[in-house]
Amino acid sequence: MMKPAVMKNTGSSYWKFLILPGLVILILIVGAQVWWPYIPRNEPLTKWDPSIGYRLSGQSSRMGSQDTLVTLAFSGGGIRAAAFAYGVLEELADTEVLIDGQSHRLLDEVDTVGGVSGGSFTAAYFSLYGDRIFEDFESRYLKYDNEKWLILKLLAPWNWVRLLSPHYSRSDLAIEYYNEHLFDDATFGTLEAGNGPFLRINATDLSTGNPFRFDQTQFDFICSNLSSFRIAEAVGASSALPMVFPPITLKNYGGTCGFEKPAWLDESLKNARVSVPRQWRYARVLASYLAQVNRPYIHLIDGGISDNLGVRNPWRMAMDIEHWNNLIKTEQDKNVKRLVTIVVNSQTESPLTWAAIDQDPSVNTLLAAMTNAQIDVLSAETLDYLRTRLALWQHQASAAGLPIKFYMIEVSFHSPEDEAERKYLNGLPTTLTLPAKDVDHLRKAARKILQNNPTYQRLLQDISREH
Repeated sequence: MMKPAVMKNTGSSYWKFLILPGLVILILIVGAQVWWPYIPRNEPLTKWDPSIGYRLSGQSSRMGSQDTLVTLAFSGGGIRAAAFAYGVLEELADTEVLIDGQSHRLLDEVDTVGGVSGGSFTAAYFSLYGDRIFEDFESRYLKYDNEKWLILKLLAPWNWVRLLSPHYSRSDLAIEYYNEHLFDDATFGTLEAGNGPFLRINATDLSTGNPFRFDQTQFDFICSNLSSFRIAEAVGASSALPMVFPPITLKNYGGTCGFEKPAWLDESLKNARVSVPRQWRYARVLASYLAQVNRPYIHLIDGGISDNLGVRNPWRMAMDIEHWNNLIKTEQDKNVKRLVTIVVNSQTESPLTWAAIDQDPSVNTLLAAMTNAQIDVLSAETLDYLRTRLALWQHQASAAGLPIKFYMIEVSFHSPEDEAERKYLNGLPTTLTLPAKDVDHLRKAARKILQNNPTYQRLLQDISREH
């Protein structure tokens, strides 16, 4: 007689292999949101005071002379941009000039330094640590395997749980790395208490496509306190390349601190768009921050998307006649004789290899080509606009009887006369790590290009003749 078949209890198997893992994942997701909820990374400004905070007008003069003001602007481009900018700093440190009967390094004449994406690392490190950059920036960043350590942080199991939270992302991991490895938990308040050149870090407002700069003048519009904001977070926002690093989110507290918008803002908004489109658009963007009800959050991405040279915002502000008049008055008071702008452009030429085949490019190739092409066009137009603006200022200064000379100096991958050198520089990728030999090549190339720049040579000759 056959024994009745025994029914296997498959319920426990389903529980073990399907339901239990799903429950664990659900617990982890809920736990991640509880332990890593949304906490604004920027603090509110309780009461607006235009005389305090990290703003250019409030910074004391540096160790250099008062008759020569130098502005540095470092473009984006990953580690190659950081190394190229570093080479320019090395050259300025080794260049001695005689001003007012005293010998100065030209580096000591730098009053402001701005950076975008890769260039923001060099700019921030120099502004924060000064000459220390020549001691350890190579080992801490330029020749460090940054990609390896970021990947190791990403692969750490404890970070998997954190990444399950919608309020924690790969960008936060990168910021933690920058903060611990490079910037030592420094804030803009740290810069405010120091005597380094004024730092301008630029990101892009994803909602408007406009530059967003990290200084208190910009933060006034969102009623936020920049002094408590970490430098690593500003650098992380400026280098948040789309699809690689998610946007950095700021809380907008606009309208809560008693901020009084500048008079020129309403005047610009009244003007017809067709008459002054640049100024009208910029005023419109700034005005959008004033009401947090309409824009409670600001999402920031790589600064190179809106301005890979990091020079558009300051010059656009100065377009207004009120700002120009203030500039003239300030320079009269200081007896300024020279205003020098050095733009370090590490943008590479857009490759056309995919245009030689009869097939559609891949999604990655298409996105890279669109981004690079737009950055190329925008950078070229920005440089042309900057040269035109400086020429106009030179004319206005001469008409006003002011002995101010303007110098526009570009150090770029297009500068070398040697075709092989241009090809080498333009072949370097946009990455977080480069071989040491490439880093050294970039440094030397930047120094040589600056040395051979005709405007730079004229600047040195003018200083020599006047002293």
